[in-house]
Amino acid sequence: MPSIQRNCAIIAFVLLMMGMLPAQAQSPAPLTLNPAQVEALQNALRDLKNQMSDAVARRDVDKMFSMVTDDIAFTAMDNVPLHGVKAARAYYDKMMRGAESIVTDMNITFEPDVLSILYDNGQTAVSTGDSVASFKLRAGLEFSAPLRWTATLVQSNGKWKIASAHFSANMFENPIEGAVSKYIWPELGFALVVGLLLGFFVGRKKRRAVRSGY
Repeated sequence: MPSIQRNCAIIAFVLLMMGMLPAQAQSPAPLTLNPAQVEALQNALRDLKNQMSDAVARRDVDKMFSMVTDDIAFTAMDNVPLHGVKAARAYYDKMMRGAESIVTDMNITFEPDVLSILYDNGQTAVSTGDSVASFKLRAGLEFSAPLRWTATLVQSNGKWKIASAHFSANMFENPIEGAVSKYIWPELGFALVVGLLLGFFVGRKKRRAVRSGY
């Protein structure tokens, strides 16, 4: 009897999932655009990528945030979720600007994997790709990190804007840990050598004092 009940439960779960699949796996409506229109949209997306890369490199904050939607959903490289331009700008200011900023300099590349996937007859696009981000921290640490990103873009008044973006890093290859080790171990090695030398000379001095009767 328990076996029959377990099988019935499994069948019920499978049927439930099958009932859910059509709603989740609906294909987007096919594009009615001709090849020239698709190429124009892809070129506009490439132009947005190039403009964003240039704005980040020049730290042109106003330009950067003019290319995102007001309600942007953004997951930063340190896994902080941000919603809206105001929150995103506050995060940027905290990390990159001012006397107490954490990062003093940053460069990043954006390399898409393939052409953006178009939806809603060319009104929405999804793009994925690789980045290499190089950082200089106020604490003196410097490192580069390979990243993956996914972005959703929408048409707004005839222009593409970033509606959401998510960065991620390989948790099994931690560049920060390697950079920290590279920064700390020489310091620890120097301290160890100094400690050994001090111990040697102090011990030698004590032995001489004992032999001299002091």
